[in-house]
Amino acid sequence: MRVRQRVFQGFVLVLSALLLVGRAFERRPRWMLVLSLVGLLVVVVLWGSAQEPVPDAPPPPTGLHSSLVQMLLATPLATRPPPTPTPVSDFVGDACQIDVQARAMRAGTLDGVPKLPLYVCYDLFVALEPGANAYSGTATLTVFNNTNEPLLDLLLRTYPNAQTLYGGSLQITAAQVNTLPVVWEEDPSDPTIVRFPLPEALPPHGALRLNLAFEGRVPQDFGSPTAYGTFNVVSGQDTFVLASWYPRLAPWRHGAWLLPPVPLTGDALDGDVALYTVRVRLPPGWRVAATGFRLGVQDEPAGTVHHFVSGPARHFMLVAGGGLVDHTAEGSGVRLVHWSGAALQAAGTSVLETARQALAFFEERFGPYPYTELDVVAVPLQRVIGMEFPGLFLLDAGLYGRPSLLNLGVVHEIAHQWWYGVVGSHSVAAPWQDEALAEYSAVWFFEHHSPSLATALLAGYRQRVAAAQASGRLQALGAPATLFGTDQEAYWITVYDGGVLFFGAVRARIGDEAFETALQHYYRQNAFGLAEPEALLDTFEEACSCQLDDLYARWGVRRGEP
Repeated sequence: MRVRQRVFQGFVLVLSALLLVGRAFERRPRWMLVLSLVGLLVVVVLWGSAQEPVPDAPPPPTGLHSSLVQMLLATPLATRPPPTPTPVSDFVGDACQIDVQARAMRAGTLDGVPKLPLYVCYDLFVALEPGANAYSGTATLTVFNNTNEPLLDLLLRTYPNAQTLYGGSLQITAAQVNTLPVVWEEDPSDPTIVRFPLPEALPPHGALRLNLAFEGRVPQDFGSPTAYGTFNVVSGQDTFVLASWYPRLAPWRHGAWLLPPVPLTGDALDGDVALYTVRVRLPPGWRVAATGFRLGVQDEPAGTVHHFVSGPARHFMLVAGGGLVDHTAEGSGVRLVHWSGAALQAAGTSVLETARQALAFFEERFGPYPYTELDVVAVPLQRVIGMEFPGLFLLDAGLYGRPSLLNLGVVHEIAHQWWYGVVGSHSVAAPWQDEALAEYSAVWFFEHHSPSLATALLAGYRQRVAAAQASGRLQALGAPATLFGTDQEAYWITVYDGGVLFFGAVRARIGDEAFETALQHYYRQNAFGLAEPEALLDTFEEACSCQLDDLYARWGVRRGEP
């Protein structure tokens, strides 16, 4: 029907135009020429109104978590794409199950957070194989090109292949881009980098699905002296600790994939936030602690499947085992859960009380914690006393029985939920930006809750920094993690101890009120993004309306790309 209407209107339009021209050349009276012009104008207007309207992007959902949906679907105004016949937002909502993802988030916590584009969401399945210290799984990555240029390939990281920090393996066994098989390329110089050439370029604001099958092997009881134990099987406890267990899309920055090397000390992860839908199949009787919100549990012939969604998260972490027990408490509207072996279960009460106090303190100082749950998991670690992940952190089981160090570990890792979890930074190029700030946040907490411990901590930091400076081991605070090699002590003294003294100097210069205001602004403006070092440095100067270049130079922190 619409085609016939268009043909008829086209015929009338052409006929009117011929009539108009003919009348003009025959030098008919002027009133006839005017009448023909009016007739042509009417037909043109009717023609335009009969066209198919270009559909606008659908309005964002309303309701309890509408702020989450708006944040994920919106693009900054300066880079907003023109309308397209098939809005990418439709694809995002369908592929990423955004309404379900909102169940991992606390209502109202994201109000006022800048709206950031979504680059990728993951649909993951993993089945653990305890007898073989192995696992296998599948992944569907829905990737959105929010750059201003076509993408010719996708670069993914397989971090378990790093012999330092991880010491296991993660191998891709099959891959498709949409429905087309693709041959991937492993980087000969870095086993954690895998390139997927695309059958055709992904245009700006386009989207695709990358379907993968993979399998991994996990070292037992660390496997090497350079591993942390964050990717580990704990013998005797049948516990899998699985950081970075799946292939992860690298961030895109400044016209290239961001691919920092895995350092010999420090943290390896530089990553954008994503949405995760994860199903974990476990042997009967096993339990699992994981990032995000548990949607449900289903018994199947091959095992029990636990189903999670993450909300916007920088990583998806899980710990699973047959001997895990939990202790639960509430804090500031957040479900707090302590997971451990049975021997440490009784300590869960005091750990969660410290966690509750720290959560309340940091919410007051920095801004809201966005997730509905926070998990604390005690497992054996080496070279570190804890490790942070979104909505979950690990503590070395060896800390239990050492109250001061245990409390410091709890508070430091909770501070990371703000500085790393929500506000991301470049952990390899600028480790001070999250590690030093998390350590200083812990000292700030103890100033209010245990002044004697804060005093003792500060005295120790000053002593170690002075000794390292005298021996020439102290590096500039802004040094990358790769500079320290295997000298973990120099890394700790420079980044943690020196970082605390640096932030203390900034606070003393600009005052408590400006310092707190600056961190609140930094949190709001960079939530769920990757903040460059100058974002933090500039915020302090804006808060005090002063110049701090001399202080920054003295401590060796700098502006500019890391």
